[in-house]
Amino acid sequence: MLPRRWRLTCIPQESSTLRPLHAPKRPSSFSSAAAAAYDFSSGAPTPGNNRLEGDAPAFGDRDQRWVSPSFSLSRYHLDMDKVQGEARVGGEGGCAGVLRDGEPAGSSSRSVHESSTLSLLAKCHALARCGKVGKLKDELRLLVGKEGGGSGSASSICESLRYFRGWEHDDLLWDVLVDVYASLEMPHDAFFALSKMNNQGMQASIFTYDSLIYSLRNTDAVWDLYGVIQAEGLPCSDYMHNVLISHLCKQGRLQDAVSFFQDKRGIGVLTPCIVTFNILIAGCCRLGSLPIAKSFISMLIKCGLIPDKYTYGPLIHALCLEASLEEALGLSEDMGKRGIKIDMLSCNSLLKGLCVNQMLHMVWKVFKMMVMNGLRPDYETYRILMIGHFQHGNINEGLRLKQEILAKGFQLNIFTYSILLHALYKRGLNDEAELLLREIHCFCLDLDHVAYSTLIHSCCKLGEVGRALQVFKLMCTKGIMPNSFNHLSVVLALCKKGMLLEARHYLESLVTMGLSVDVILYNAVMDGFVKAGDLHSALSLYGEMIEYGISPTVVTFNSLIDGFCRGGELVEAKALYGTLKFRGLIPNTVTYTILMDAYCKVCDVNSMIQLFDEMVDNAVMPNVVTYSVVIKGLCEAGMLEKALSILGDMQSKGIFADEIIFNTLIQGFCKAKDIERAFTLHDEMSKCFQPTPVVYNILIDALCTTHCLQMAETLVDTLLEKGVRLKKFAFTTLIKAQCAMGNPCKAVLLFDKMIRAGFEISLKDFAGVVNRLCKRQHMNYVKIFFNMMSQAGIFPDQMLLNRMLEGFHKENDLVSMSILQCKIITSGLTSS
Repeated sequence: MLPRRWRLTCIPQESSTLRPLHAPKRPSSFSSAAAAAYDFSSGAPTPGNNRLEGDAPAFGDRDQRWVSPSFSLSRYHLDMDKVQGEARVGGEGGCAGVLRDGEPAGSSSRSVHESSTLSLLAKCHALARCGKVGKLKDELRLLVGKEGGGSGSASSICESLRYFRGWEHDDLLWDVLVDVYASLEMPHDAFFALSKMNNQGMQASIFTYDSLIYSLRNTDAVWDLYGVIQAEGLPCSDYMHNVLISHLCKQGRLQDAVSFFQDKRGIGVLTPCIVTFNILIAGCCRLGSLPIAKSFISMLIKCGLIPDKYTYGPLIHALCLEASLEEALGLSEDMGKRGIKIDMLSCNSLLKGLCVNQMLHMVWKVFKMMVMNGLRPDYETYRILMIGHFQHGNINEGLRLKQEILAKGFQLNIFTYSILLHALYKRGLNDEAELLLREIHCFCLDLDHVAYSTLIHSCCKLGEVGRALQVFKLMCTKGIMPNSFNHLSVVLALCKKGMLLEARHYLESLVTMGLSVDVILYNAVMDGFVKAGDLHSALSLYGEMIEYGISPTVVTFNSLIDGFCRGGELVEAKALYGTLKFRGLIPNTVTYTILMDAYCKVCDVNSMIQLFDEMVDNAVMPNVVTYSVVIKGLCEAGMLEKALSILGDMQSKGIFADEIIFNTLIQGFCKAKDIERAFTLHDEMSKCFQPTPVVYNILIDALCTTHCLQMAETLVDTLLEKGVRLKKFAFTTLIKAQCAMGNPCKAVLLFDKMIRAGFEISLKDFAGVVNRLCKRQHMNYVKIFFNMMSQAGIFPDQMLLNRMLEGFHKENDLVSMSILQCKIITSGLTSS
């Protein structure tokens, strides 16, 4: 069993589908003449490659013993054509006419093929007698190939072996034959030969059973064979157990794999090696159970084993998939410290993880690792980096890598080109995308569905619906049928361009052609009509959809409810809301938000609050837009304390207020002349994000309205020192307030500050100040502003000139009147 601290991280126990497993009864003796002759050091067969299925290590050393008891595998027995008569045999060894070297003599009654087979079998017996199992296996492989190499060849070979019955080491030859068939992934032939072997009272080695188990590793039949081995009390090797654990992991039965491992280890029939742990770790990583994989790492170290590259590889890959890049890089560095060389598979996993998680600045670490381990970038390395640069906007670097890939003789496939096309179109680099399409054409590559979809979507996004339809036609001629997503791109493009009738005709054409038209397409066109204010056409489409048996969704009703709300028809909107619930649909956040916003616009705050309470009672989660609508309605109704309560409720649910909500609340308190609370909200807003110029416009306007001009001026100066880019509205508001409060000198200074801030000054800006100064008879300052206008190349209009002349006349300033009249005459205007 695993130690407690490891067991806590294992998967919770479930009912196991694995058949009950019992400890095997170990025979008292395994000796035999054949076992003595079996030279395992000379080319013993090893099923499988060094790595299982590309990412798992080999299953470990197999138990190199023979088993004494014979048993029947009748369930795997293959019927053999009845041998026509028995060959007459004689002499010692049971075969007449044996040559001096043990080879059967030729006979005119035998075919050339049969003679060749018997000759090869005689040679195989000689190899068995010498214990040269590796060469014996090669000869038997050759024999199987001569017999056709296909399933069913065991029948003829077994029949030929009858002539050698009683020969020395005949049992070894049979055993190796079964092993050969198993290693060639020919289990039916292997079991046929095994059944014939058992019928003759021969023993099969555990080595052979390992091969048989391995040959069935991808099928559930492996458990039938294991059950027979268990029932007969035969010993099982660690290799066999490793194969079975791998089988369970590959099937996604991680709990069964862990239970099997614990059971066999607990009763002492499995001594786990590094391979066992690597299989379990790879299985855990593949199935997303990283904590369990880490537990096995701890266990293997406690067992005195040393992790290898097959231990680290799956862990690095899994960490990259989980975006734990720092940990993955740390693990790869740990490999180097332990003297373990990282492989290209792990390096590419790291590179892909860095690219996907926008950490291209750390790619150099992986390349440094590759250089230290003597690795060179392969095609996959370049491909990962190229796609990463394309997807993150580094188009020039991506194109450079693409050219480098092509220069090295690699050919990009259409799947890769599709990704590149999508990245280019997404960033609006249409010319580059067109060049890429030409390159695809030059390489005679056919676009796949992804590439066509990208092209259609991009054409629609650019408003080139005609071209998108041409792509549709080309796509169909290539035998690739457009899907609903492709049709949706066209429909949305038509609606966006205001071509709603064309969008509807497009839907009708799909129906006419017998193509599947789903509710998503109808919803898109309906929403287009609603946004265009054509609710009648939207309702007509709704009726058509019902007639065709297409069930409306919440999205359907949301569009129609929005249409009624836009038209101020709240009674009809509420009735449709009732229909939605009558059909068994559940209103979502959008449904409630649309209705509440409509009630807010007609100042029906009570109905809005009632809907909000219903929404909360029905466990429909409000979003930031919903809260924005509710808070706006409460602020406009002067219910500021209730609005603050809603803000607190929002924050307690982990939903952060956006700029719109803070702006609404600040404006509400400013309107109520509660400046202190408004600035408190401003400070709270500043903790989350930088307040917008709109917020400062509201605050400055409120300070001016409440005659707190000094505070307003201080606020403007502070913001300018901090480099905050204010709107011109903030300056003009304060300038007008200074004029109104009889501070023309400050108005002049602020106006000059506004000009130096780089704002474009218009006649309207000057007129607003001059009119206020004339009204209060500050004519000396009017002269200053008139000079500022002249310097700015702005000349007053007739209305402003008359206002200034009137002011000078009241002051009896005849000189200024004369100068102004001269300017009027010069400009061609007339004074009234």
